Amino acid sequence: MKRLRAWARRDDGAALVEFAFVGPILFFLLIGMLDIGLTVLGKAVASGAARDGARVGIIHFDDADNTSGPNHQLVVDAVEAKLTGHIASSPVVTVSCLDGGTKVPKPAGCDRDTIRVDYDLMQVTVRWRSIAIDAFNLIPTDHTDQARMVITGDGLSSGADAPIDCDAAVHLAFTTAAPSPIQELDADVPSTLTIARTGPDLDCWSQVTYSTGGGNATPDVDYVSESLLVVVFPPGLASEVIPIVVKGDDTGEPTETFGVTLTASTGGTIVAPATATVTILDDDGPPPALGSLQLFDVNANGRVDRVVATFDQNLDASCPTPGAFVLTNTPSGGSRGAVTVAGTTATIDVVEGGGAPDTAGSGFQVRLDPGCVTASGSGAAASFASTAAADRARPVLLGVTDTDGLTNGRAEAGDTLTFTFSEAMAAAASPTVVTEGPGTAGQLSINGLITTTPLNPANNTNVYAVTTDVVFGNSPVVTTGAQVSVTLAPCTSGCANVRTGQSSNTGITFFASSSLADPVGNLATGSTSLPTSGTPSRARLF
Repeated sequence: MKRLRAWARRDDGAALVEFAFVGPILFFLLIGMLDIGLTVLGKAVASGAARDGARVGIIHFDDADNTSGPNHQLVVDAVEAKLTGHIASSPVVTVSCLDGGTKVPKPAGCDRDTIRVDYDLMQVTVRWRSIAIDAFNLIPTDHTDQARMVITGDGLSSGADAPIDCDAAVHLAFTTAAPSPIQELDADVPSTLTIARTGPDLDCWSQVTYSTGGGNATPDVDYVSESLLVVVFPPGLASEVIPIVVKGDDTGEPTETFGVTLTASTGGTIVAPATATVTILDDDGPPPALGSLQLFDVNANGRVDRVVATFDQNLDASCPTPGAFVLTNTPSGGSRGAVTVAGTTATIDVVEGGGAPDTAGSGFQVRLDPGCVTASGSGAAASFASTAAADRARPVLLGVTDTDGLTNGRAEAGDTLTFTFSEAMAAAASPTVVTEGPGTAGQLSINGLITTTPLNPANNTNVYAVTTDVVFGNSPVVTTGAQVSVTLAPCTSGCANVRTGQSSNTGITFFASSSLADPVGNLATGSTSLPTSGTPSRARLF
């Protein structure tokens, strides 16, 4: 028995030693858990208190930011009711009314005449103190919680004292349909519009909704857009001011407009003007406007190789790049090349393609990517949509073919010459007189085509005698697209001067003269020859 008591005394001592080591750790763990629990609890309760205060504030918002007012006290009471018994001292409650769009405090605070129900915000901030435990000390710790809610009520009582809505005889309208223009600046420009309320008796409540939109201004780029905002008219109030904001930038733009429209109402009737059209005047100068867009065939080979865009003011030469101009349906399958700027013009080189010659540019268009081509000095950006370039390329004579008439070795009825150009041609005058005479040095005139005739290889003389006109009479000229054909009529005068039996391999060269043009009046240019051959050809006997 004595041995058992001795063993028990030895076991108690070991337990005390173990507790001496483990006890402090357990104590600090318990203190930490208590500290965290108190903080989490206090935070949760205070957050709920801020929301409770905001719930009261959105109904009793009038003058709620006045610390000596009854509505402010209602908010404070709601907060303290939630926090009672949970925090170390009385909370500090701050009430603010914020603009629903900018989220900044309203200049007039929580004033009923400026608050927009269902748009502006009630913000309740609660600063409170909790008790944290550090070792064996209780340390006060400050916290802040905040809640925001949309103002939804009007703070009035119900029942016998409930507000009375105005009847339809009360009219709601803007004071003007065309308010003074607003000058845009680099920074946002706030302004206002006035809604008037008229009627036989205004001792009642009215409410009207408005939205922005329409015009050529871009919402939230050129102005702050709004949708279904509510304006409340308490008894006796004859007008209300609503805010609008024109957004600033440093980019040149044309004059722009947007509308502010009254869309729905209670306690009154919306009448004209129900829309106020706001005009925005740019402060950065107008953008360059496209004056003309023209295409050319500089090397006169029947393919468009240049486009010239002319604007109404000098351009900034550092901005344009080939990517600024986009070409579509480029004639002959060409593509855009380099772009150069000088003064008011931008010259776009076109890399010629391998397609069929084409100087008309049917379907050809040029588009300017916005934001690159800018005015020199102001930096205003030019812009134009896909635009057809005016045809300033002259049609080029590409080739000629002939068919023989009745008798080889003689120019006579039935000989047909067909000339092909780089684009469709305007209808030629018909009929025409084909002549060759003195002073033309062996040339034959065919309705806008001059032919230089070969010499007779036998005697080195012209095919025609040059002492007397040779007249072939009325020779019909037919235009079909890019081809112009003439069929020689019988010789009616000077026919004896036509030399026969010539066998020439020098060919005839044809030059376009001043009377052949495309449908827009560009005169034809260029020259072409019939293929040389040792075999006599009807056309080469001129």
